[in-house]
Amino acid sequence: SETRLRCSDHLSLSLKLIGGSTETPSSGFGPVFEEQPVDTIYPEESPENKIMMSCRTRANPPAQDASIAALSSSRVLGLLHITKTEIKSPSFVLDLDMFSTDEREAVYVKEGQGAVLLCDPPPHFPADLFFRWILNEFPEFISLDKRRFVSQTTGNLYISTVRASDSGNYSCFVSSPSIAKSVFSKFIPLVPIAEREKYPADIKVKSPDTYTLLGQNVTLECFALGNPIPQIRWRKLDGDLPVHRHNISMAGSLLHLYDIQYEDEGLYECEADNSKGKDRHKVHLYVEAPEWVEKISSSERDIGGDYIMSCLASGKPKPHVHFLKNGRMYAKNHELHFTDLTFDDSGMYQCIAENRHGTIYANAELRVFASAPSFEWNPVKPKLLGAKNGRVVIDCKPRAAPRPSISWSKGTELLHNSSRIFIWPDGSLELLNITKSDEGKYICFAENDRGRANSSGSLSVTDATKITLAPSNADVSVGKSARMECATSHDPTLDLTFIWSLDTHVIDFDRDREHYEHKMVNSVPHLLISNTQLRHAGRYSCTAQTPVDNVTASAELVVRGPPGPPGGVRVDEVTTNRVRVIWSHGTDNLSPISKYTIQYRDVREQQEWREASTSPVNVEGNAEMATVINLTPWTEYEFRVIATNTLGTGPPSDPSPKITTREASEFLLSSSEETITYQTRPWSTKPVLSCWGIFVSIAKNTLYGSK
Repeated sequence: SETRLRCSDHLSLSLKLIGGSTETPSSGFGPVFEEQPVDTIYPEESPENKIMMSCRTRANPPAQDASIAALSSSRVLGLLHITKTEIKSPSFVLDLDMFSTDEREAVYVKEGQGAVLLCDPPPHFPADLFFRWILNEFPEFISLDKRRFVSQTTGNLYISTVRASDSGNYSCFVSSPSIAKSVFSKFIPLVPIAEREKYPADIKVKSPDTYTLLGQNVTLECFALGNPIPQIRWRKLDGDLPVHRHNISMAGSLLHLYDIQYEDEGLYECEADNSKGKDRHKVHLYVEAPEWVEKISSSERDIGGDYIMSCLASGKPKPHVHFLKNGRMYAKNHELHFTDLTFDDSGMYQCIAENRHGTIYANAELRVFASAPSFEWNPVKPKLLGAKNGRVVIDCKPRAAPRPSISWSKGTELLHNSSRIFIWPDGSLELLNITKSDEGKYICFAENDRGRANSSGSLSVTDATKITLAPSNADVSVGKSARMECATSHDPTLDLTFIWSLDTHVIDFDRDREHYEHKMVNSVPHLLISNTQLRHAGRYSCTAQTPVDNVTASAELVVRGPPGPPGGVRVDEVTTNRVRVIWSHGTDNLSPISKYTIQYRDVREQQEWREASTSPVNVEGNAEMATVINLTPWTEYEFRVIATNTLGTGPPSDPSPKITTREASEFLLSSSEETITYQTRPWSTKPVLSCWGIFVSIAKNTLYGSK
């Protein structure tokens, strides 16, 4: 067809955006797209003779000369170029040819066997086709179920088990949603032959290994022939199917995966199964698309300064990264280094990361500005407070470019660095060990080659906050209460708040109100700790804080309690009725361990834990092993150890590995004229089958000659 796409045919759109001067205030900004041209499809048969595209921006000052221009063909759109953002918008004239007019041959199939009817779609572009099949006459479309399947990749019709009712004429119906055009093939006769046999499942529709982009949707196909009708099942071999982001339809033939993420990558398996056999097919799903690790962002920088603009992208294969400036190639790497910035460095920058699976964009405006110092946006704080003998820092941060020189004065007295006064490189003024004589008006002067400005604030010195009654160390047992007090003196003109913390973590009195309470007792602030637990032990700090200063005092709370569980319990020296149990000491929780108790249970009979008989009878608190006696032979046991001190008994250790005591070999024989019996000792539970042969031999010798 003469209307088919040629690689040389293309249309390029150019948008020229012109912003204001680089010396405008920060309230201005470069062009930002509010609406951009979108991918456009133009059906060849469309009665419309025009294509509409929109491009809308905002900027301060307003953008000028926004235009869309066709550079080549007036009919076929290929690539859009825009000053700020390059947008690749492939849009083509579509076409869907008619099917071949050649007659289709009949398909003869034995009943019970599977059949495949080939669609063989006509030439088309692009590939957004939808396939259905007609039976005998239009519009009798075949309904799809466990037995019949239409591949949306090839268009072929698959019938897993042919029945006599499938006899008829079939036509492949192809439609394109993009251009609202449909065509259908010549009819294909299907002739079932009466013969019913069973055939194993045989997968005929197999999705190939699939590559997809992050966030896209994917459908995997799987369909099998066979009699009885095969059951189709999907699973992910190296993980679970995505929760809430997958759906299986068409009786298992289609696996839909939505909003693909990197964790969805892996190996998927389709299994077809019937009573005659199974078949499997594996599909690799690869998620390969660029993704930003670090993006550029708009920035405003002083003239003459240094700046690094960086963007990093990940993906498989590793994306290639390059920069555009104002829509033109600028640098083929992921980082731009600017030194001694000039106005020429201002502009709209775009970082582009691309691999064979996709392209992503990041946009930013760099504004280089110069201006005389101004305190309009950030003046010196007008009212300043400092605590007596304390420290105060007064910020001075004017807007200026190049960076201004900073100087300070107190009234008319110019300030210089000294043992109590320091002017930081960023312009801040620091005063140490301040007194009432430091009160007054402080003025910050800023100057550069474009002008000068100043801003001032008045400093008032308040009384320092002091702790007059500090908390004291406390020692309590688990379950008891503890109390700590904290009294202060402070400047009465200032608000005072108390903050309590445990080991640097601030106590939340609402969340922990079961144990903590902050209250006044005889006008003295107290921290009350109720029903103290081991976790409440530590260093408690009281911080008295005003808007000007703060002071802290601390004390230790010791909480004593029952011991913790012993560790590392194991068993050795196993005999028929005794073992040796070994353990390591757990924490004594500040009260020495007085004794250990060993417990055991019969694993096979699922007994409750019982206290074991030991040697020695009393296991002292410094012991790390003991022998358990009076056990039953050939029995599976596990053991645990419990520690006790004067404050109580702690939790048990984890159980030891399971062991089995040795078997007992002794048994008793008794006989009479008619019977011979044996009896094992009471502790033996193992059948004495190994002794039967010896017993028979003795019986023969003893009863030789008898009937």
